[in-house]
Amino acid sequence: MVLKRDHEGAALPTIDVNGTTIDYDDTGGDGQPVVFVDRTAFEGQVDWFGRGYRVVAYDHRDSDNDTLYEDAAALIEALSLGPCHFVGNDVGGFVALRLVARRPELLSSAAIFSSSADEESVLGELVGTTVPLLVVSGTENSELSRRVADTAANASHVTIKRARPPLVENRPDVVSVLLEKLFEAV
Repeated sequence: MVLKRDHEGAALPTIDVNGTTIDYDDTGGDGQPVVFVDRTAFEGQVDWFGRGYRVVAYDHRDSDNDTLYEDAAALIEALSLGPCHFVGNDVGGFVALRLVARRPELLSSAAIFSSSADEESVLGELVGTTVPLLVVSGTENSELSRRVADTAANASHVTIKRARPPLVENRPDVVSVLLEKLFEAV
């Protein structure tokens, strides 16, 4: 077994859920929980929100989106994080949309970046959902993202112009401000 370490060399905590072992970072604390899918992409946001929130960031395994959704739900339940703010980038966004549609009681809000509902389509499941949802895209995938926001009942869409992919890593300041507004509005 290989022991994974964070960027400071400390061993990462692990948890066994849904038939797999997930490595995660946890800032601890008493603040409202925020879960980020993709520890590397959201490293800046973990630092930004780590002082006022309990931030958990994890990397998903290589599997289909429904299994990844089940992993996320099991992680939230096992760590007693619900209801939490859930933030996903790319594939993590597909996971977030499934949580919004299928397990809304686990969420305070959700945000997706550079993602859509077209992958193994979940778009129809979003009709009538009430979880506050922020959909953020760059100019290149704005139409796909807008369809998500137009379908979900409590969603808003933001296009970040002139943002090079990957959006989260190239515009971390804008991403943090957008998330802060979402979290404070709930």
